[in-house]
Amino acid sequence: KYEVATATFTYTDENRIETFSNSGEKRKVNVEFWFPKATDGNYPLVLFSHGTGGLKTSNTSTFMELASNGYVVCSIDHPYHSLFTIGDDGKLVRIDSGYWQEYMDLVNHTVDAATRYQLTQKWLALRTADMNFVLDTILTQVKADNPNALYRLIDPTKIGLMGHSLGGAESAQVARERSDVSAVINLDGDLFGEYVKFENGT
Repeated sequence: KYEVATATFTYTDENRIETFSNSGEKRKVNVEFWFPKATDGNYPLVLFSHGTGGLKTSNTSTFMELASNGYVVCSIDHPYHSLFTIGDDGKLVRIDSGYWQEYMDLVNHTVDAATRYQLTQKWLALRTADMNFVLDTILTQVKADNPNALYRLIDPTKIGLMGHSLGGAESAQVARERSDVSAVINLDGDLFGEYVKFENGT
């Protein structure tokens, strides 16, 4: 029904230091939007999160389909968890080798259950912080009546989350913790947020 437009932004989280860097810089999260072009009115917002080694463009066909049917879609690149990401300043950030090794150790079953729990909880904490930050940033721009026409298209009362694998686990957890999210789609993600502690080997 709608022609689709896109836009990219880099959001800087002033409340978090980038833990993958020793520079003391704030964490920067790159996002891309797909939305109905040259239209009026308000549309539901869908946030998407990729899996390990994914990209914010990994599911572009899905984003195009949603946007062409009247949704605003925002896909998140998680720095150092995505294969690579490029910010508004042109800075290229590749997947962190330490994180990739942790992930490969987990999928190859070379770590014990306690370590698996610690790793997945660490990853989930980073991911949910990113998603909450992006969502809060978008809602702040909507409420501030940002002159960018994109934000004026968003209906802040209709929010859905979607993610693949670790991004699915992240989406489910954020949806569980927030009262302003009304829909979530978890694509092949474990519900890591259901695990609250590890003791006695389980």
